[in-house]
Amino acid sequence: MADVLIHRCTLRVVRRGGWNWGSSPKRLVEDVIRIFPLLLAKKLAELMPDDGDHEISAPLRIRVPVRLSDLEAEARKQSSAVSSPSTANAASLFDKKLDSALRSALGIEITPPPAPPRPQRFATAPPDSEVAFTRPSREYRGALQRLLLAWQKQTVLESRLAMFSSSVLETWHRALWGTSGLPPESPAANVPELAAEIATLLRAGIPSPPAEDRAGRLRQRILVAAEIAAHRRIPMDNASFAEALNQLLPVDDLGTLGEAARPQIDNELAAEPQLTPVIIPMPRQPRALPAQTEIPAPPPSRRLSSDWEVHVACALPFLLLAPLARIGYLETLAAVLEMAKLSRHAHLFAATLAYKILDPPERGWRRSVASQTAAAALAGVPDPIADEFLVDFARQIGPHTGPLDALLADTLIRGHTLGKPLVLTRVADEHNTSYLLTDAEGCFPIAWITGIEPLTAIVRRLEPSLLLVSHEAAGPELLGELHAAGVRFIVDVPPTRNESWSRIQQGTATLGWTNHSSPSSEPLLRAAREIESAKEDAAAFQDSFLTARPAIVRAASQQLDRALTLAAGVAVGTIAWELWRERARTTPQLTLERFGDLDARVRFSYSSVVVRLALGRRHRELSDAGLLAPLAEIPWLAGRRLEFTGG
Repeated sequence: MADVLIHRCTLRVVRRGGWNWGSSPKRLVEDVIRIFPLLLAKKLAELMPDDGDHEISAPLRIRVPVRLSDLEAEARKQSSAVSSPSTANAASLFDKKLDSALRSALGIEITPPPAPPRPQRFATAPPDSEVAFTRPSREYRGALQRLLLAWQKQTVLESRLAMFSSSVLETWHRALWGTSGLPPESPAANVPELAAEIATLLRAGIPSPPAEDRAGRLRQRILVAAEIAAHRRIPMDNASFAEALNQLLPVDDLGTLGEAARPQIDNELAAEPQLTPVIIPMPRQPRALPAQTEIPAPPPSRRLSSDWEVHVACALPFLLLAPLARIGYLETLAAVLEMAKLSRHAHLFAATLAYKILDPPERGWRRSVASQTAAAALAGVPDPIADEFLVDFARQIGPHTGPLDALLADTLIRGHTLGKPLVLTRVADEHNTSYLLTDAEGCFPIAWITGIEPLTAIVRRLEPSLLLVSHEAAGPELLGELHAAGVRFIVDVPPTRNESWSRIQQGTATLGWTNHSSPSSEPLLRAAREIESAKEDAAAFQDSFLTARPAIVRAASQQLDRALTLAAGVAVGTIAWELWRERARTTPQLTLERFGDLDARVRFSYSSVVVRLALGRRHRELSDAGLLAPLAEIPWLAGRRLEFTGG
């Protein structure tokens, strides 16, 4: 051990914050005087180099905050070390704090141990640089191909395509290989090689649908093409693919979606959506232009060409983006906008998303100036966007939102804790009967359902979780169909004459009724005890996100509004789960209550968008949870990098 000489040392023990002196204050002082010089000499010997003499002439002051219990434990440890030196090997809390204080005083860099990975509610795509989703090489042309290849790499492509409707499959398939699916006039020379590889994949186990199932065949073609494109690193729309696929997986001789549906799909693909152009104000200090020069409205890709800044009363819309980026929602949105030919109007999607979590409009239609400003800021435009633009956009994008819903449903299914119950509530809709399926743990909205088949398909993937059916949804027809499909459920209303559900009894209390064969089992009793609170959370979610906060006022179609309800619910639910799940039960509406008044200043420049949040507990919690990480590739920001800071 190196010799360390301290010319003068003053030791001061200060009592703070209700810290008492213990039963024997005199002994406490003696213990400190006895153990502190020993530990100080030991630590200085470890930190000082042995390659020569060194002198520190400036006074050093170190501060070691420690609890009384830790100090007493260190005293006992040092006393036992005299008789048994081996007991002094383990570093105590006092020892670690002294080491940190000395390193700081001596200017020695402290290397913190690697932090354990923070558990997340849902599986995410592997990180790629600063963006949380996987982005294949740019050699794959278009957002659609990059998305399909990312899903293939994450091994989720098959499950997500299985949730697509026939019309979406048709649209995506034709975007890859044309409206007819026929081979090009001059196919490339490697068609036989591709055909042989396709045959190998089919033999390896990619499922083959029935001959009359056109949607299944389209799904199979996309799966095969994505597998080969990833393996050979060639674009999926390569000229050879259509010829090779048509040799082994033809589609033209299969049953169609109906003669009335095919022309409609052809027209949707061929037509360029006509939205009223959004007029973007000129920069505050425009350059002088020659007289008689007409200034066209700049396209969305140039909306942020000038620097400007705005104060938003609610920064929560910007906080949605990190949870959505983690699961690849923004990447999927880029592909959906590309399919709908609405990529240049992506900022309208951002505005409608913001309205889903901002203050409810007065009288159901009049939005406050603060809400309009915050929605425009998220969209990247300096002035509020007129409602008629949003109504037109909702009409155009509505039929294409299925993949966004499928992504959220598949992500929530994969992140669900097996055994935790699900909640089914009825949605008030004047057009048709629909239901909202939520996860009782965290009140995450899984899917909007209008038929029994989609519901049973999702619930089967979540078995053995039980389905809690609210009383307004528990109609005899629905329960009968669920029972026939093998879905095990719990209801809080007694059975009708034609139903034979078993009573769930705990002591003298009736918790509900079920079609489960073991109504007294512990998992079923545990789920039944949650039905009341789970129903209340799901009903409150509908009131907060659906009834009170329409994304588009006076919209003719509700497809976009429902897609945004799911997206906003999952995003703010993830924030609540990340921040407070260890303290109490969390819901999406809890985030609205606690972050609805978190304001910020947002500064736009040519290359970045910087959101400056007030420092404090909320900023610290968000930062610790990784929800303030910088983001790139946001579809409506034209390559600008979104950054969060405090101050």
